[in-house]
Amino acid sequence: MKKMGLLMIIACTVAGVLIVFYLHQVTNQAIYVAMYENDQHEGTLEHPFQNIAKASSEADAGTTVYIREGTYEESLVVQHSGTKHKPIIF
Repeated sequence: MKKMGLLMIIACTVAGVLIVFYLHQVTNQAIYVAMYENDQHEGTLEHPFQNIAKASSEADAGTTVYIREGTYEESLVVQHSGTKHKPIIF
């Protein structure tokens, strides 16, 4: 009986960790920017936006904006706010 209780505790712990990992993946978004791309793209790793301003307009709390190498000459106005636990990271 003790063995069954221990297995149940381990199974619940593993399930809890998997749920937390899944929720983290679902709620945290990534947006990508590359100089020679197109703002009509989706902002994904494979199809990044061209401008940081476009990424900023799409970023919500919990979003990380990855900016690829290059010199970007543009004005940037952050249009959304992050939170203490879900900042917007550039």
